[in-house]
Amino acid sequence: MAETASPSPSPPARAERFVWLTARVLEQRLFAYHFLGGGDTPVERALAAYRNDDGGYGHALEPELRGPASQPLHTAHALGVLDRIGRCDSRHIEHVCRYLTRISTRDGALPALHPSARGYPVAPWLPVAGDPPSSARAADTPVAPGYAPGEHHFAYDYATAPGALARGWFTDAELARSLDHLASLQRDDGGWPADAYVRAPGTAAESRPVVTLRALLTLRAHGWALD
Repeated sequence: MAETASPSPSPPARAERFVWLTARVLEQRLFAYHFLGGGDTPVERALAAYRNDDGGYGHALEPELRGPASQPLHTAHALGVLDRIGRCDSRHIEHVCRYLTRISTRDGALPALHPSARGYPVAPWLPVAGDPPSSARAADTPVAPGYAPGEHHFAYDYATAPGALARGWFTDAELARSLDHLASLQRDDGGWPADAYVRAPGTAAESRPVVTLRALLTLRAHGWALD
């Protein structure tokens, strides 16, 4: 009698294997929180490893930006994690706000990159300036070579959930096409590809689980079955 072929693992099962195989502790605990009924305290403990005494976050929490120094990009990432697990009432939030206040530019906004990144490996599209502009003046600075050409964003990058402010920017058909595209990007190893501008193997390896979690959460938020 011929053997019956085993069914291929489902996309969520392949993604779970990818996370356990490749992800940092933080992304593993986030996966457990969002998809396996894990608690929020293990996530917060993993995130604390990236927190500095100045109240900001560093240590390559955003994989493209290396080094231990606190940075607005890392700190925004940390706030996003705390928001997703419902811990923005954490005692650390006051320290985060003080850090962000200290590094604000003269016009009261935040720079994309603080000068403390100087001396550490930084992606070439994140130039380190001694007097960085805020995001409000970002258009006054030249785009780093190779950053904008070929970069693409899709409806799901903005409308991450049905209740997102940006949901109204897109028709149902436009959003559906973008979600189909997002689902199609899952690779054979179960993970989603990192952004095109990840410049080193290490940052790519750390970025892919972050991107994979984001893809899974976006698809689930829009009603895709992931069980």
